[in-house]
Amino acid sequence: MITKDVELMGGIKRLKKCKTNKTKVFICGGGNSVAKTFCDDAYQVGKLLAELDTAYAQGGQTERNTIMGENYFGYKENGGKSATIFVRDSYKEDLEPEYKALDGAYIVDTLSDLIKAQYLWADVVVIMPGGAGTCMEILGYMEHFLDYKECPQIILYNKKVGNGYFFDSFKQQIDTMIKHKFIARPVWEFFTEVTTLKQLKTELTKLVNNVK
Repeated sequence: MITKDVELMGGIKRLKKCKTNKTKVFICGGGNSVAKTFCDDAYQVGKLLAELDTAYAQGGQTERNTIMGENYFGYKENGGKSATIFVRDSYKEDLEPEYKALDGAYIVDTLSDLIKAQYLWADVVVIMPGGAGTCMEILGYMEHFLDYKECPQIILYNKKVGNGYFFDSFKQQIDTMIKHKFIARPVWEFFTEVTTLKQLKTELTKLVNNVK
């Protein structure tokens, strides 16, 4: 489990510290409004995290009809009791009303700080479909694998989309970087890949129970 204290890191300001003995699960994914199928999956994952009695965190998106918003409400509407938000400084005013309802809140200066903070906070990370920011988070995790002996368990939800899978093109680019030694080692060993919601829920339940 991660023992490093994110409040001591540069570029991060603690508003409220999450004090919990629960397994800490960080969710990352798309922040913009997206297709209903992605949002429905995100809500179900949030609901499962509440049922598993986990501590929950994400990167500051609580609007309905977005992956992260539906995930947040899936957790809160089904009895989730320990929610933490990591949010970039430029967005903090949008979330001001939410702070009193949260168990933890951290303000970060940059996306790099956000990635570092969530990596060090979490026992388990779930990567939902998303855009450029989500891809940058994945690359950030890969960078930190080389820096820390302990790292969270990471689930990549490579959801089937049409005739392919959501992250396949991105994964192929990473594999090309690995092949030509731009990335030092085969980093996929740190990821558990799932392609269906059922697989995601099964793997997440197993990882949460293993950390407890």
